[in-house]
Amino acid sequence: METESNWVTMSDDISELAAALANAQADINPARKTSENPFLKNKFADLNSVLDSVRPALSRNGIAFPQMVESDGERDYLVTLLAHKSGQWIRSRMKLTCEASKGTNANQAMGIAITYARRYSLTAMTGVSQEDNDAATAAPSNGVKEGESKKAKADEDANRKLRNLLKRLKKRWPDAAAEYCADILADNKEIEHIEHAKGDLADEIYNRLVTFGTMMHEEDESEERLGGQEDLPSQSTKAMIEVDPTRSS
Repeated sequence: METESNWVTMSDDISELAAALANAQADINPARKTSENPFLKNKFADLNSVLDSVRPALSRNGIAFPQMVESDGERDYLVTLLAHKSGQWIRSRMKLTCEASKGTNANQAMGIAITYARRYSLTAMTGVSQEDNDAATAAPSNGVKEGESKKAKADEDANRKLRNLLKRLKKRWPDAAAEYCADILADNKEIEHIEHAKGDLADEIYNRLVTFGTMMHEEDESEERLGGQEDLPSQSTKAMIEVDPTRSS
């Protein structure tokens, strides 16, 4: 089988290799996390641990796994080969990315990249499980993703509900709503606009706006009953001042 770049990935027949690999995978234990990342302080399965995990099962089933570096003239790759005693084989390659940094020369950087690629390529091709530190950081567990997804949806729902209410209030009482929103923003300096509120803050502001809208509606009704005598304060206006003492009378 050939890829688009004509790099052959397997022999014409891999039936015996596939059967042997299936048997080996049934016996492969998870790689033990015996090393510690000095920066994130988490343990991970290093190359030696991965080799200890896969070597016995692969060997018992007649599978060798040489790993070598090759170049296409532009890039360097780490090639991992699973070769069965029948002569059948499969292989993959991983591009090596390395840069010399402070305290590390080019050869040392290449050695680090090769070790990293050997570990990941071998675990991928043999199906061995490992939960090393950088992989866990890059790809959170399903439980974490699910929790983050639920929170994001809740935040989005709260924000949408708030924006819809604010739109209705501004349409009905544009000047009063603008003034009241300015008061809310003065109390919550972490946001520049009401529409930016999320989560619990969005719920809190929503409830305040519901109270505001209710009181404005009651005030309108009171003014109608008084025949337009706006100089007489309504009961709803008094209630609003009591609820929000920062609002001017």
